[in-house]
Amino acid sequence: MTDTPNQRVLLVDDDSLLCRALARAMGGRFEFFSAADGAEGLRMARELRPDVVIADHAMPKIPGVELLAQLSAELPETIRILMSGYADYRALSESLRAGVHHFVGKPFSVHELENVIHLLLRQRALETERSELHGRLKDLSVRVRSSSDELELPSDMRAILQTIDALQKANERLQELALRDALTNLYNRRYLLENLELELARSRRYERPFSLLFLDIDDFKRLNDNHGHLAGDSILRTVGEMLLATDGGIRSSDFAARYGGEEFCIVLPETPIQGAILKAERLRQTVAEHRWGSASWPVPASFEPVTVSIGVASYPTQGATCQQLLAAADAALYEAKRQGKNRVVVAS
Repeated sequence: MTDTPNQRVLLVDDDSLLCRALARAMGGRFEFFSAADGAEGLRMARELRPDVVIADHAMPKIPGVELLAQLSAELPETIRILMSGYADYRALSESLRAGVHHFVGKPFSVHELENVIHLLLRQRALETERSELHGRLKDLSVRVRSSSDELELPSDMRAILQTIDALQKANERLQELALRDALTNLYNRRYLLENLELELARSRRYERPFSLLFLDIDDFKRLNDNHGHLAGDSILRTVGEMLLATDGGIRSSDFAARYGGEEFCIVLPETPIQGAILKAERLRQTVAEHRWGSASWPVPASFEPVTVSIGVASYPTQGATCQQLLAAADAALYEAKRQGKNRVVVAS
């Protein structure tokens, strides 16, 4: 699926500068509209019936979370995104209860927001396809059961089997989409935490080690500030690609996830601490030696090489639970950052 200009995005925010910036950034890909307060946003949403509504949490007249909750009842097909400050955990909690599809912390990357919108639109399209296939399958089943004398049974059975096959593929695509990070296409934090529990149970049962790497891009905020979010997004995507590369990346039995922001987590099954250290060093060196640049982001002369710091923890030495292992790897990463940058540190 590709975004088309007839897909409508409504931004509800009293920040006029943000409205103009997003209009410039998204106007070529969507029909873009904006409203300055919640009441105006509700009126425009009812009139326009947009594909996507993005609302700020703190808004005049009607707060963003209340607006989106009301649209959930009135326009259930509309994708609903809530924006607020990174530290506004109350807004995040309220967004979950209100049935918001996605929460965006401010400040944010416009390009990552576009990726999130694209992912949610694709997910909605797959859900619609799945619903249509369910309806088609139900109709065919009823026809076959009602009167076999009036039907060419082999032909209708083939149609049912083809519909079942299409439905299964749609379900698989939808499930895969829900497990991926929109920007890097790595697994997301949800998938990581679920599979980390499974790996821990397997390792405990068979008394085998496994290791965890926490990888963080050094000085990422400075990179964003100096070179812009387009550069930041390109760096995040490229680091994700390096983690999966056949030369210098992870094995097929490992898996990598974007943990959040500029942090990544890599799970290494059947890997003791020494093997994890070697893998961490190879990843650190691969990133440090990479030559940066792309067609969408020409590297300026002032650009410095990108480096990463990595914390390493291993089961069962550094932790017997998922929480303990994550905390140990995070603490080792913090120590690596404290020592400078471009370092690998093992949890104590």
